[in-house]
Amino acid sequence: MGGSGSPPGSGGSVDDVLAHFGVKGMKWGVRKRSSSSSGPTDVVVKTKPGKRVSTSGGKSHPASEDALRVAVSRQKARKSSTDSLSTKELRELVDRMNLEQQYSKLTTSNKKKSAGAKFAQEIVGNIAKQQVSKLANDVASKQIASMLAKLKT
Repeated sequence: MGGSGSPPGSGGSVDDVLAHFGVKGMKWGVRKRSSSSSGPTDVVVKTKPGKRVSTSGGKSHPASEDALRVAVSRQKARKSSTDSLSTKELRELVDRMNLEQQYSKLTTSNKKKSAGAKFAQEIVGNIAKQQVSKLANDVASKQIASMLAKLKT
């Protein structure tokens, strides 16, 4: 009676069962972050009930107090305007943003290239390849011509 080709419910073998052990609503290719991973630690500060500001530190390092204060100020400014910030909060926010921008420029100057820079580098590379190829062909043709001239004599 129950072979591997029997319909479900008729005493079929276990091989006929298809089971799914994923997490409902989980996206394909996305892994759940476990608390034991060495990734960045998320720090969440509640400013008002229902309003959240989050920032993260480095590998297992919590975000600094300055970063948390600035994140709260940044959210305040984003939700209403800079009028809601005190002069001290605004100064801290601007200083932090300037420092982050300077750090980013210093650390990524050699790593990241803009699309225009990549395009220009590709064009220059292609032109250089064409020039080298043309030069090599000219030299080769001159050598062949000189050898043919020697053979005729």
